[in-house]
Amino acid sequence: MIPTPPPLLQIEAQEVQGPGVAMRQISVQVSASRPQTLHWSGRGQLQPAPNSPWQQLQAQGHIVQEQGGAYGLAGQLQIQQTPLGNLWGKWQGKISQYQGNAKLHAQIQGSLIGHWQIHWYSRKNGNWQAQALGALPLSLLGKAGWLPASWHPDGTLQSVLWTAGQRWQELDRLRFQGRLLGLSFNSPDGLQAAQQGNLAIRGGARPGAGGWQGQVELHWQGGQVLWSPWYLQSPSSGVSLEAHWQWQQGRWAVRQGTIHWPQMGSAHFTAILPRHGTPNFTLTDAHLQLGPLYHTWLRPLFPGNSLLHRLNTNGQLLLSASYAQGLQHLHWQLRHANLRDPQGQLILTDIQSQGYWSLHGANPPTQLDWLWGKFYGIPFGPLSASFQNLPGQSQLRQPVTLSTLGGKIQLERLRASWSHGEPQFLLGAQLKDLQLGALTRNFGWPPFAGSLSASIPAIQYHQGDLRTDGQLLARAFGGQILITGLAIRGLFGTSPLLTANVTLHDLQLKPLTQVFPVGYISGVLDGQIQDLTLLNWQPIAFRAQLATHPQPGIPQEISAAAIQKLTRLGGGVSGFFQNIFLGYFRNFAFAKLGIGIRLRDGVAELSGVGSTAHGGFVLLQGKGLPRVNIVGYNRRVDWQELLARLHAAIQGQTQVSTGGGK
Repeated sequence: MIPTPPPLLQIEAQEVQGPGVAMRQISVQVSASRPQTLHWSGRGQLQPAPNSPWQQLQAQGHIVQEQGGAYGLAGQLQIQQTPLGNLWGKWQGKISQYQGNAKLHAQIQGSLIGHWQIHWYSRKNGNWQAQALGALPLSLLGKAGWLPASWHPDGTLQSVLWTAGQRWQELDRLRFQGRLLGLSFNSPDGLQAAQQGNLAIRGGARPGAGGWQGQVELHWQGGQVLWSPWYLQSPSSGVSLEAHWQWQQGRWAVRQGTIHWPQMGSAHFTAILPRHGTPNFTLTDAHLQLGPLYHTWLRPLFPGNSLLHRLNTNGQLLLSASYAQGLQHLHWQLRHANLRDPQGQLILTDIQSQGYWSLHGANPPTQLDWLWGKFYGIPFGPLSASFQNLPGQSQLRQPVTLSTLGGKIQLERLRASWSHGEPQFLLGAQLKDLQLGALTRNFGWPPFAGSLSASIPAIQYHQGDLRTDGQLLARAFGGQILITGLAIRGLFGTSPLLTANVTLHDLQLKPLTQVFPVGYISGVLDGQIQDLTLLNWQPIAFRAQLATHPQPGIPQEISAAAIQKLTRLGGGVSGFFQNIFLGYFRNFAFAKLGIGIRLRDGVAELSGVGSTAHGGFVLLQGKGLPRVNIVGYNRRVDWQELLARLHAAIQGQTQVSTGGGK
């Protein structure tokens, strides 16, 4: 470098202010090494904004008059302690003549912004164009506050920017193209992360209508993103987005937006994004594949052990919607959809639905159809239902009938509401002539005979919990079964918890005991099962008291085979004849038959219809001659052992014929 000659001009200033910028302690020197060359240098403290820190600025350069009247320019610049780190740059250029054509080539680099090259061209009439190209390290996202610094963003943005104008002080058009390579970040809690993300971007802009407008194209190809609860992985062919945009009066407006996600589908959209306030979105002509849509965007919203998280789906969904401070309207058409739970809790096939919902105004009816399905292994037939959509809820317009188990379920009312956050469901139904044999086969129970009819006034479902208001009344085995306080927590979870109280009234034992190979018993049974608790459909606690009562026209009799079975539960035969007459008489009269069980902590406490002087409890109180009593003495027994005894009793000797018409 040529030594700087003594100054021809020196300027010192304490402070200089301008629009949006201020400088302090300014020093400028101008010198000449020969008449055609001027050297200059300057230093000062720069404050670009009122609240930003002072920055040290140093610059120097020269102007050389060349042959032909052109002027050559060169210089370099250093700025320290900026929000973008320390910056360094240099430039060189030429002006062909006074106010004539000019060109400038500059380089700028910094510890945070990387290395950039700038080329600028200007004509005498004021037309100009410029190009900037370089690579920006994405660690700047943390320094600039676009991502938290603790996330340690990494990667590179390679970009090219073209600008041009009709006058030196105006920008008329802009084009840009870039590639974001290897984007990675990781939040301290691990709920947000990205790895090796690659994104291509290009577009353009021009001024107009009091702002700027242009278009942009994005193409995501490569990498993974975790933004809890969603985990997204780029398809092999990438995800593309195109849109026209406008910036005006402090807000972004996105028009004619299109997004295409391979295997999932495509959609058109618009958006209004104000600087302050609530954004507005509109989705139109979305043609989506239900399987990838559900797997990617909906399944992560549900708990991992829930039915909705396990569901596998397929089908086609046509969708349009708008959002502005809440959902404003929704229009859908679902075609040939299927739902299947790998664990078999729910299956629905060939689902068809079409509907429209709006927050304001009347909505046309919504139609829902399916071909067949299963719920907890119980098959049911086709459904065709119509719903009326209202703000915050949808309800069944008229009762519908669903065939199942050889009978019918008539849905009297069905309402879904979501006005208070989580969706809730209310169901009222009638069960008519459901065949108990089919029901028990599906649950792996002994094959009950007969049918079941019941009235279900109201069942409510909310956040995986189901409960009933009022009473559920079922008629079976010639009597009634009344269920109150029914509630199920975690219905579709891995371990549903059921609680209820059950009252049995006038159940006839003859058809009931025909289900089990325990022998012949005739009579009428009443009972209470209080505080019944089932975990994963297995009893863990209850208080039960079951006993017969006399009823005109129905004999109270028990066969010898049934007596032998009952004694296996822990009782023993007592009475005048004891076991002698069991082999000679087929049936025995009894005055009372019953049992009490209190289950808690895996232990069953047993009782009967009476007690003996020696601390026993009576299971069967005989009547007449020959009289047979069954008395138990072990009042506490392990619950699993009791079930094993019951199973052994049922699986023992086949049922004894008891004389036809009984």
